[in-house]
Amino acid sequence: MTCGEVQPFIEDYADNSLDEHRKKQVKEHIDSCPDCQSDFDITVQLKTLLRAFSTEEPECDYFEKATALIIAKISGDAGQSGEVH
Repeated sequence: MTCGEVQPFIEDYADNSLDEHRKKQVKEHIDSCPDCQSDFDITVQLKTLLRAFSTEEPECDYFEKATALIIAKISGDAGQSGEVH
């Protein structure tokens, strides 16, 4: 495989989600290509860093409250100047 053929599979390879045949092809190329090896290493590092950040789910009424605040802000601005900002 060439670099151009391998690049689309690097993320899937990092996720270990390729079929065995494709995984072998990508591995062989990455093992022999410093540029693609570097791209793979960066992809793995980035995925590791992203997993380290935890995200909290918003409360069930978060979007309702946010929408109400936005509407109140728009209505308040429109009432004062006659224009929506």
